[in-house]
Parts: sequence; C-alpha cells; structure tokens
Amino acid sequence: FGSSLAASKARREGICQKAMAAPASETLKISDGSTMEITRLPDIDDATWDEVKQYVQSNPDTAKSLQGFAKNPEAMRGWLQTQAIAEHYNAKLATGDAPVKDKVKSLEHDPELQTMFEDIRKNGMEAALKYYQDEELMQKISQKM
Repeated sequence: FGSSLAASKARREGICQKAMAAPASETLKISDGSTMEITRLPDIDDATWDEVKQYVQSNPDTAKSLQGFAKNPEAMRGWLQTQAIAEHYNAKLATGDAPVKDKVKSLEHDPELQTMFEDIRKNGMEAALKYYQDEELMQKISQKM
C-alpha cells in the first residue's frame, strides 16, 4: 500500500513539474539585424518549428507584427478563440468526422476562399501564416463552418 502511494505521489509531482515547465524559447536574429524572442508551442514538431523560425528570420515585417500582436490583449484573445475553434475541427477531422470533412472540402471550392486554399497549397507555411493572422478571414471561415 505504501509503495502505491509513493508511486502515485511521484506521478503527480512529475505531472506538476511538466505542467509548470517553461516552454522553450529562442532568440532569433532577424534579417534586418534586430532580434526577437520566440517561444515554441509544445505541440509543434521539429520540422514545422524550423520552418517557422526561418520564415520569421527572413521576414522583418512579420517579426514586428508578431511582436505587436503579443502585446495586444484583444488580438491575443481573438487568436486564442481561433486556436480553440481550429483544435475542435482538427480533432473532428482526425477522427474521420464525415460532415466536417465535407464542409472543409466545400470551403475549398468557395469563391471567397478558393484563392486562399490555392495559395496555401502552393506556398505552404508562409501563406498559411499570412492568412492565419487575418482575424476577419478566420472569423469568416468559422462562420461558414
């Protein structure tokens, strides 16, 4: 009984330490000579993280925009809401939810969104980041879903 309590306590402590661990952050050198502190989100794989860092380093306007965004509570709130909605739909897509898959497919053919989807297919992460920062567009997509 005692060893089971000790094991349970160790698990709880490990979970608490993991939850309280600060996300990894790095200082990026932007192509205009400035620097920027950026924090890696926990669920981002190495390849995507490298792609994001390279994109930010080579695009000073995006770096400045991200810094301004981080200091704007309204923008942050909108982003968090968008993030929650995206996670909801990603979970549905991952489980094979047919109605959600059909809705996403229909959005790809929506005249208002077709150009965006083509740009993302062609230009990948760079294009996705550009559209992802457009709160009005993200709300429009959410409404259509």
